[in-house]
Amino acid sequence: MSLLPPSLSLPDKGMSAPLSRSHPLFLRVREAISRFSGRVGWTLYTVVSCLFFLALTFPTDLLLQRIVSGATRGTPIRVQYAHGELAWWGGCRLRDVEVASSGIAPIVKIAHLTVQPSLVGLLFGRPWPLSLTADLYGGTLSGSVTSEASEQNAHLAIQRLDLRLLPLPGINKGGEVQGLLSGEGEVRGNMADLFSWQGQVALTVTEGALRAGAAFGFPLPTLSSAGAQLRATIKKGQVDIADFTLQADTAEARLRGSVILVMPLPMSTLNLQLTAKAPDNIAPPLKMLISLLPAAPDASGVRRVSVSGSLAAPILR
Repeated sequence: MSLLPPSLSLPDKGMSAPLSRSHPLFLRVREAISRFSGRVGWTLYTVVSCLFFLALTFPTDLLLQRIVSGATRGTPIRVQYAHGELAWWGGCRLRDVEVASSGIAPIVKIAHLTVQPSLVGLLFGRPWPLSLTADLYGGTLSGSVTSEASEQNAHLAIQRLDLRLLPLPGINKGGEVQGLLSGEGEVRGNMADLFSWQGQVALTVTEGALRAGAAFGFPLPTLSSAGAQLRATIKKGQVDIADFTLQADTAEARLRGSVILVMPLPMSTLNLQLTAKAPDNIAPPLKMLISLLPAAPDASGVRRVSVSGSLAAPILR
C-alpha cells in the first residue's frame, strides 16, 4: 500500500471539453440552423403550392388538342372525342373516339383510346415515336408509329374484333356476319398520300358464321361455320392479294389478284380470280350458289370466275 498522497490528474490534451450552451460558437451554429430550416420550409411550401395550383389550372384540353393535331397533321384523318384526360406517365386517354378520313368510309368508332407520344418530340410539334392501344368493336388494337423525314412507319395489330359490331359495307337484307377478326400489318409511306404506301397485311377470321341475306346484291346462304385467311401486300396504290382463303361449312373458295386503289376508295378497280369447290354433301343453298359460277374447263368439280368492276359494284364473269 502506497503511502504517497494521490496525485491530481490533468485533463487529456487530446480531448476537448464539451461546449456550453452559452458558448458563442454554439449560439452561432444554432442560429444558422434555424435560418436554414426556415428557408427550407418556405421553399417546400412554395414548391408544393405551385404544383397544386398548376395541376388545378393546367391547360389539359389544349395539350390534348396539340397531341391529336400533331399526330394527324398532314394526313386525311380526322379525330373527334367526347372526353380526354392526361395520364401521370405523359400519355393521354380518350373516350368515345370517332376516326374519319376523306374518301374512306365508314367512320371508325373507338370506345377507349390510349396514346403515348414522345414528350421530347412534342416540344417541337412532332409526337413521334407514338404508341397506342384501343378498345373497339369488342376487341383490341395496339401499335406504334414512327416518322423519318416525310414518311411514317406504322405497325398495327388487332385481336378478336367482333364482325357483328363492325360497320361492314354492302351487307343488307337481314344478312349478318359473325366471327372474330385478328391480324397484323405494317405500312410505311407518307400517310397523306395513299399511293405512297408500302407494306403487308395478314388477317384471319375464326368462329365465323353467316345468316342468310345479301351482299352487294348477291344472295348469301346461311353458314353454320366459316373461317378465312388473308395475306396481301400494298405497293404504291395497288393491293396484291397473295391468298384469300374462305372455308364455309365443307366448301372452300380462294381469291387471288389485285386491287387498283383510286379515290374515293369504293371506286377502286378489281382484277381478281375466284376459285371454288364444293363436295357432294354440301348444304343445298350453298351448293346452288356455287353452281351459278362457271365450271373450270381444266378441273372437274371446280368453279372459276373473274371478278372485275369496282369495290362498290363488283362484276362476276
